[in-house]
Amino acid sequence: MRATDASGRGIAPIRAEVMLASDVSTDKVRSVYSSYVQESSREGTHLVRVGLRSTSLKNVVENITVYLHYFSDNVSDKRIEPEELAVQKVSVQRVGSDTVYIDFPPVSTSMETDNYSYYIRRSVSYGDKFYGIILSVLDEKSELILQSASTSVLQSYDLGKLK
Repeated sequence: MRATDASGRGIAPIRAEVMLASDVSTDKVRSVYSSYVQESSREGTHLVRVGLRSTSLKNVVENITVYLHYFSDNVSDKRIEPEELAVQKVSVQRVGSDTVYIDFPPVSTSMETDNYSYYIRRSVSYGDKFYGIILSVLDEKSELILQSASTSVLQSYDLGKLK
């Protein structure tokens, strides 16, 4: 993940370590009639843990607000157009040289795929797949002091929309 301060210089009073865990399960149902049909569904649960600490031993940042924006992409559309899936907000009273960990509640996605074979093979997918996250940290004056994004979201989403 790439982190910058509000000016984009990369100097922020705190550092963030972001850990993402995804548990994805796939179920398949096969049916055969006069033609071939295969249906599959895929569900995912995505967990994020953020570790925050100050950039120096002497620096303490107080009364910050942490926003985590989750994004998904609709698989029925061939273009990549991430949509905001959820936003979670956590207030942290104090961040110093010891790492403060925040475990955000899980977010779920699901998608289904139907494969048909009559004379020509055809595949239809619908639902959402997990696309990425944007982490924003604001100080007590509601000024942006740190922002990180997973690479996929950073490339295609206007970060200015989050302010």
